[in-house]
Amino acid sequence: MKKTVKIKQTLIVLSALLSGSSIYAQHDHSSHQKQEMEHSSEHKIGPTFKNEQLTIAYNSYTQINEALAADNAIDAKKRSSQLYELLEGVQGAGVAQQEAKKLSATKSLKEQRDIFVTLSAEMTKVIKDNDISKGEIYITFCPMANNNEGAYWLSNDKEIHNPYLGLEMSKCGSVKEILNAD
Repeated sequence: MKKTVKIKQTLIVLSALLSGSSIYAQHDHSSHQKQEMEHSSEHKIGPTFKNEQLTIAYNSYTQINEALAADNAIDAKKRSSQLYELLEGVQGAGVAQQEAKKLSATKSLKEQRDIFVTLSAEMTKVIKDNDISKGEIYITFCPMANNNEGAYWLSNDKEIHNPYLGLEMSKCGSVKEILNAD
């Protein structure tokens, strides 16, 4: 019952974001909430899946990507904690959930980026095992990431915003595959 309430609350928040309205508009308690709202409005709305919980979880994953691309370890940690909770109950997401938990337990950008390599690989498996009902996902690759072994990540945008090299080399990488609704 508790999980159902949490899922419903998450869906309400996502609905508010998708409709362009702000959940914080009536309750401006602090400048921190304003900053969160501004960050959320910058986030490009991604694809939807037949599994609504996965839609919300994938959105959280892309926010981790954005935080790492912006060299923001604090936000990456926070978003990873959210992803950990959101992946609860998503079939086949157990390893991705554990990677999100690991990422949420560290403050170091380097460690977060190292964990993001595996998190991205696991999220790709989960995404490919589920049906996209609307939109596109770009599977993107950076050859210089992961100690020059290369690494993939998922994105809502064709434009490269590299989570592994951050602001230093934000445009390094290329789209390798596009997933979309059948």
